[in-house]
Amino acid sequence: MYTHTNKEESERTLLLQLRCYRYCQFANDEMDYGQGLELGQDLFCFGDKKLHGYVGALLPMAYTLLNFQAFSKIIDAHLQKRTADEPCYLK
Repeated sequence: MYTHTNKEESERTLLLQLRCYRYCQFANDEMDYGQGLELGQDLFCFGDKKLHGYVGALLPMAYTLLNFQAFSKIIDAHLQKRTADEPCYLK
């Protein structure tokens, strides 16, 4: 995901990520909280620190909207203490 060699590919990927994030916000407005939960969990499992901003916005919101406030606190704490420098990417 972040192995682009030129700036154009990197910017295109960022625009796609922002679009997915925006769609999840629309889904939240329509009371479809599973979209943000699923995307947040996918990004969290991917493990790249560059995605922590999206994860930190999507998962706590989804957990709160689904009335799982304990999970919201857990994901916030986990993201602050996550230590893996290089994710495995299932090599």
